[in-house]
Amino acid sequence: MNYLFAAMAVISGVALVYLLFQRQFLLVGGAAGLGAIAVTWTVLEAKTAGYRPQARIDALAGSRPKEEVFDGYVSSDTCRSCHPGEYHTWHATYHRTMTQVATRESVRAEDFEGRVFKDGGLAFALERRGDDVWAKIWPGGQTVPAKSDVHERRIVMTTGSHNYQVYWLDGDYLSDKQPGDRKVTIFPFVYLLDEKQWVPRMEAFLTPPYVDLNSLHSGNWNTSCLDCHSTHGASQTVVSKELMTTRAAEFGIACEACHGPGAAHVAANRNPLRRYEVRRQAAAGKPDPTIVNPAHLGKDLSSQVCARCHALSGGFHDAPDYPLHGFAFRPGQDLADTFVRARLVDWQTNPALKPELVKNPQIVRDRYWSDGMVRVTGREYNGLLETKCFQNGDMSCLSCHKLHESDSDPRSLPEWANNQLAPGMETNAACLQCHKTLASDAAVAAHTHHPLASAGSNCYNCHMPHTTFGLLKAERSHTVDSPSVAVSLVTGRPNACNLCHMDKSLGWTAQALNRWYGKPVPALNADEQDVAASVLWTLKGDAGQRALMAWSFGWAEARKASVTGDDWMAMYLAFLLEDSYSAVRIVARKSLRHYPGYEGLPEYPYPADMKTRAFAVWTRQHPAGLGSGTSPLLLEKNGTFIIGPALRLMKARDLTPLNLME
Repeated sequence: MNYLFAAMAVISGVALVYLLFQRQFLLVGGAAGLGAIAVTWTVLEAKTAGYRPQARIDALAGSRPKEEVFDGYVSSDTCRSCHPGEYHTWHATYHRTMTQVATRESVRAEDFEGRVFKDGGLAFALERRGDDVWAKIWPGGQTVPAKSDVHERRIVMTTGSHNYQVYWLDGDYLSDKQPGDRKVTIFPFVYLLDEKQWVPRMEAFLTPPYVDLNSLHSGNWNTSCLDCHSTHGASQTVVSKELMTTRAAEFGIACEACHGPGAAHVAANRNPLRRYEVRRQAAAGKPDPTIVNPAHLGKDLSSQVCARCHALSGGFHDAPDYPLHGFAFRPGQDLADTFVRARLVDWQTNPALKPELVKNPQIVRDRYWSDGMVRVTGREYNGLLETKCFQNGDMSCLSCHKLHESDSDPRSLPEWANNQLAPGMETNAACLQCHKTLASDAAVAAHTHHPLASAGSNCYNCHMPHTTFGLLKAERSHTVDSPSVAVSLVTGRPNACNLCHMDKSLGWTAQALNRWYGKPVPALNADEQDVAASVLWTLKGDAGQRALMAWSFGWAEARKASVTGDDWMAMYLAFLLEDSYSAVRIVARKSLRHYPGYEGLPEYPYPADMKTRAFAVWTRQHPAGLGSGTSPLLLEKNGTFIIGPALRLMKARDLTPLNLME
């Protein structure tokens, strides 16, 4: 660290002379301030030391997409030298770990030694060799393959670190790469991090059981994933030679993904006097013109920085140049100049977008509820676009989210990094920034008609319910709206009231909304009037509705809100364990983990009698059966279906194929 102290001494001396000349501060105060800066810098330098094992990363560079600074990008390592605090908080985020070079630390999978995975007629076995993980691949019909039939590929990259992790091999499964080809191929199983469990990649997505994603195994990261899982990625496909010489300025979502290329900023700020002047100007509200700070862009342009990845796209205006140079968009620009925004209204009113999509209502259904609200996770900007708070107010992504944790934040880095919300923004304080008339406890209670400490007095639960799905879980909608039974009837989207009060019918909700807020009661048939809405969506809903129910039956707030208890929910989870969509089955099994006594049920792959085993657990736990009030739940006292109405609803199930295209 000697070089650092020497450099700081020189900088401190020069800056001190300059500041005295400008008469900006007293000698004692100025020296103390510079000393504090030096100490802080030293502490943060120590905190961030050794974050990127560069020697290890470079050792793999010849067999995977390359990290390379180009087009004015300089990498987070360069940013770190002047912004160690910001680097430290960014380094804790899931943005950073969107894509990583495979190392002993980054590969988080367990339970693979000695195990054989089978997929698409091939068999795979993984093994650790020092710091590396290697895959052996051979024709799947061979129990003990001949040595000549075994192909070996090293895992060179990982994607994901929040919900599950995907692994990338250096080349195709069975054919060798050409020299210079940096194509990677996905390992066909993903690792669920919380459950410590392997599932086939195809089954981790909400796709019809007959959809084959094997065609997306080879080269998919190079041509698609890098768009949002790296910073300034370019596939660099050489069609004539069938090569992919892919490169990215940095793996993961790094500093320059949000702040733009940093070369000009670095060059300008090599002068310590300029750095001081920039900080002085920043204190007066004048940002450094050599770099982009989204916080200074206004609601539209700042949100478009996030939209670059968190939005559905109808295509790219720079498509011809994209494979070679990557996207032309830079933070601070209008995204519409390079990115075709894809709201439902765009598909419906602009046939020039992509005619084959406009003519295919199924593809639209796979993205949106019929009123235009997005239904697949990771597309939060589309939700924001439909929000009146954004359209008519000042709401933006940064109204709630903070991309660097502040020193005053009492939460630990992992707590903050889970969703990168600013302090207090996980509470009603987020909405009270604008809705100040509801600031008092009395006003909240009068507005929500729920006890203050209950989930029903949480603004998010009513106005941003869990109606989007992806990564094997439900997420909050990022369109702020109000509960409406009429909208549920038209769109199929579960309303907030019935996502919490899962033992109540649409009729019950309609009456409550009429009584409290004067909303008209829509015409309802007998089932909608009397049967719990969650039961209707489970038995006759489409795959997306069933997936949301599978998650909601495990949601603690919904279990607590059911006045009939939550025992009956375990029975519907058992029913969903045999759903035709594997993602629904996996989510149902995840939710059952919240119920005591089901720990001994098999993990994936689930046996044919999984539902029977789950029912046996329930029967042992409830020898007296269910209590009263089972009719809206369509369950007999012993927990079995009231067969007539249950069969009638199942025969009316929406079997339209659904592929949420996560």
